[in-house]
Amino acid sequence: MVKMEQVQEVKEKKIRKTEVVKTIEKTEEVKKSVDTKKIKKEKKSKSSLVKKPNKEATKKEVESKDPEKVEKQISRKEPKANDILLFDRWDSEDVEIKDMGLAQYMNVKNILVPNAHGRHAKKQFYKSDLNIVERLMNRMYVAGHRGKKHKIFSGQNIGKSQKLWGIIEDSFEIIENQTKKNPVQILVTAIENSAPKEEVITYQRGGQMARKPVVVSSQRRIDLALRMLTQGAYENRLNNKMTAAESLAKDIIAASKNERCKAIMERERREKEAKGAR
Repeated sequence: MVKMEQVQEVKEKKIRKTEVVKTIEKTEEVKKSVDTKKIKKEKKSKSSLVKKPNKEATKKEVESKDPEKVEKQISRKEPKANDILLFDRWDSEDVEIKDMGLAQYMNVKNILVPNAHGRHAKKQFYKSDLNIVERLMNRMYVAGHRGKKHKIFSGQNIGKSQKLWGIIEDSFEIIENQTKKNPVQILVTAIENSAPKEEVITYQRGGQMARKPVVVSSQRRIDLALRMLTQGAYENRLNNKMTAAESLAKDIIAASKNERCKAIMERERREKEAKGAR
């Protein structure tokens, strides 16, 4: 009987200990929750005390530091937290494609890095799904040969994607500084202006070779425009001491304004040949 009583006392002591431990844990949890609530309240009070920056004051501060960069910093839209921008800098949603024949074949959606890693390669007419900046980059790998005897060849300008991203980003910066406009819009207008609408094909008629004018398809128009822009930028660097970004920006700006450059001259030549072959 004495042993049974001792066993019961030991069990009761264990139960009391477990109850005490549980109460201590509950008190600690309550203290932690109270502390977190206090910290949140303090943060809210501090954030409410911080004053929001006034637009006029920020303008004055920017003018006092760099007066040339005022228009650039104020005119650029402030991106939201969830927005995806081209190179995390330029918004291409507001880009307007005026040539309706090219609108379905020119992708201008926002993309952070213009590289699809070949995911559209097995799909027919996959180029329409690629961003127009990525198509420009793909053409810059090898711009293409010029001349009957390949006097101007582009086999040596094969590079890495990261290097070409840097060239395109630098050229877009130059375009934005010179035109004060979205560089993607300038690129689109340059492609529209330098895309030929007609060209000449040769076919055999009897024992002679005849020439015939043909309307160029929309996909080929974009390809030809990108080819001529990159070839013109590549040729500009052969005799001039300018960087790749400067020469590319120079050709894109000239083509967007319909001024004299390789792409505009080639478009006029092709259309003139087609007109003479009618």
